Amino acid sequence: MQSHSDTPPVCAIDIGSNSVKMVIGDGNGILCEEVVQTRLGIGMDGGTDLSADAISHTEAALASFAVLATHYGSTRRVAVATSALRDASNAESAIARFSAALGGTARVIGGDEEAALVFAAASMDPEFARYIDGTVVATDVGGGSTEVVVGDGGRMSFHTSLQLGAVRLSDRHGMLGDAAISADQLAALDADIAAGCSGLPEVPPDTVVISSGGTAANLGGAVLKGKKHKMHGMLIDINDLRKLRDRLAALPLSERRDFPGINPRRADVIVAGLSVQLGVMQVLGCRNLLLSLRGLRYGLLWSLLAEQAE
Repeated sequence: MQSHSDTPPVCAIDIGSNSVKMVIGDGNGILCEEVVQTRLGIGMDGGTDLSADAISHTEAALASFAVLATHYGSTRRVAVATSALRDASNAESAIARFSAALGGTARVIGGDEEAALVFAAASMDPEFARYIDGTVVATDVGGGSTEVVVGDGGRMSFHTSLQLGAVRLSDRHGMLGDAAISADQLAALDADIAAGCSGLPEVPPDTVVISSGGTAANLGGAVLKGKKHKMHGMLIDINDLRKLRDRLAALPLSERRDFPGINPRRADVIVAGLSVQLGVMQVLGCRNLLLSLRGLRYGLLWSLLAEQAE
């Protein structure tokens, strides 16, 4: 299937610690998007080698994306890798395998570039224009890290990459098992997150926080309890976020997997992911969360398409 746009299609991929996310688009819009969970960041909290299985799963996902890219006529294929690859001692060999599987370019990006792409995804989204006249906070809770970007008028004024990811924290606090999460575990998790967020700046209290990534998608699904509804652009109050986090924490893993709207494969890390989102909002003093289903990969896509159009 060939694109009919004057701008050739681009395949943009986010290799995260929990999943690999792909989007193909051209000047006319989005052609295809896919997400594959590979858990690349499991066991990476202390900084070590990526596991052979996780590398192979990620390699297979990228090979499947290459097939889709060929189908849609995309010869420019760019994958960026974030927290797990930044921490890994065997990142160079993994990246070489990923590039070969994709038939394109895979590279590790630093926290600064990751934050810029997260902000681009939020600030360039036409559906969010009414929310970003003033100060905006863009967040992306990943598996290994969380990006927090503050901007005004489309320009970044602050950004940081917090070592607070859903997989990393679930692993650190022993939350990947089958049992419900205890009050002590939850208290320790919240304290860990609060300490990690201590350097965030002050923002106006009416600032809307934009949340993208898998945590945001599962949050929207859980709030809607699996009902058909448009999640992208959905507003959630901080109290509803807190109630949902506490409710899910009280459930054993088997019941979290069956919870309407929660991806069963993300059920073991969703409490940590929601806790990070909650912690960021509490430190910033913001009440409203705007869900985005267009995270870093969209920032990369739109940046690449803009570059091609120059």
